Amino acid sequence: MLRRFYEYLVVYAPDRGLGAQSLPRSRAIPPPRILSEADLASLIDACSFISPIIPLRGLTMATLIGLLASTGLRSGEVVRLDRGDVDLTNGIVFVRKTKFRKDRLVPVHPTTQAALRRYARGRDAVFSRPKDEAFFLSSRGCRLSAAGLQSNFVKARKLSGLSNGK
Repeated sequence: MLRRFYEYLVVYAPDRGLGAQSLPRSRAIPPPRILSEADLASLIDACSFISPIIPLRGLTMATLIGLLASTGLRSGEVVRLDRGDVDLTNGIVFVRKTKFRKDRLVPVHPTTQAALRRYARGRDAVFSRPKDEAFFLSSRGCRLSAAGLQSNFVKARKLSGLSNGK
């Protein structure tokens, strides 16, 4: 808030003596990182080692990361997907309440569509009666949370060797 006020003040009183570095921007959100094809493949492969005891966890993360990478969806949008939002026949994902509270249809590549089908079969084999309508499920059979996604993503990054800014 102070930085915005300072930017306003500088326009009308540039001689006040503070430089732009006096109020540095917050780095709470790290800058985006563009992965190479090899890095992405390594990250997706590492998902199978996240939890050897619960294979669905790795399958969920591998599918989710592939969907994020191939469509550009935000992680919050993906965890909010319901089963009815993912058309496995036509390869369309219906994203509700995106940025600015809009809905949109996102076409997916045939390889992504096939991965979504594989995930749905694996998920349904483990949870024939899910606790809710979420497309991506946690190991307890309910909607995967943002915290669960983040935790498993950190594990996959470490297992793939992509952590610590590499």
